[in-house]
Amino acid sequence: MDNERWLQRGKKLVSEIVVIAVSASFVILGLQAVEHFRSPKVAAGPHLQSLAVGSQLKVASVDLSRSTISIVLISSPNCMYCLASKPFHAKLIAETGRNQVPLYVIVPSRSEADQYLREVGFAQSSVKEWKDLNLRADATPTIIGVDNSGVIKGIWVGVLSPFDESELLKAIQSRSMPSSTLSDNRAKGLTNYSSQDVDELKAKQKISIVDTHERGYPGTRRDAITMPLLEVGYRAPVELDKNKLQVVDCSNLALSQCESSARHLSEAGFRVATLNAGLYRQSCKATVVH
Repeated sequence: MDNERWLQRGKKLVSEIVVIAVSASFVILGLQAVEHFRSPKVAAGPHLQSLAVGSQLKVASVDLSRSTISIVLISSPNCMYCLASKPFHAKLIAETGRNQVPLYVIVPSRSEADQYLREVGFAQSSVKEWKDLNLRADATPTIIGVDNSGVIKGIWVGVLSPFDESELLKAIQSRSMPSSTLSDNRAKGLTNYSSQDVDELKAKQKISIVDTHERGYPGTRRDAITMPLLEVGYRAPVELDKNKLQVVDCSNLALSQCESSARHLSEAGFRVATLNAGLYRQSCKATVVH
């Protein structure tokens, strides 16, 4: 009798272990699927610099000097925001075609992105892979406007607002990129860093990260000093150290506010840089394969 009781308990225990193991497998597969959508891998080394207005972009086997402006779209079939942007990207194809502006789409892998590329309508001749770039994109989708020297004149990241879509289409129609105050500031020494760049920078020199969003903004970094834009004028001279580089966190911040924050700090005598200028939430993080 005792043997039967122990046998039944053993069977029940084995059954529970099997159920737990199967459940755990589904959880792991689910997490892998989410990570697949959220963080597509970029086939480029970690040594590449991030895209920035004023930097020179090079695309393997592409001669950017043949046109006054060119549009480069960095995308991924595994990014939900790239898929959500397909209707606008189809408009890009039509508008660049009408105005004879070269358009290139850069994906992780031609073969893996084949269905996505056909659905949107990209010409095979316009397709390149991420490894063909000399600079690193930190998020997808990213649209870049370059001049005939390959100099980046504009960067649009994430799902664009109707206003930004309109501005980009106007730039294509006029075959000229709008001037950027960030580009002018960069020439004066203002650099726009990515999150990875800043983490590396912190190990090399003393910096302060300044967040000029309003109080209560949920995306503030733990290592940032919260200083709403209206308070910068009277708080910065007292609370910030002029021996440190002041890095303005411009993530999810209108470029006008980003530029105003940097300008106020610069006029107060601080060395200034920006972090993630032009980077918005509705984009997929692109991580580097080591």
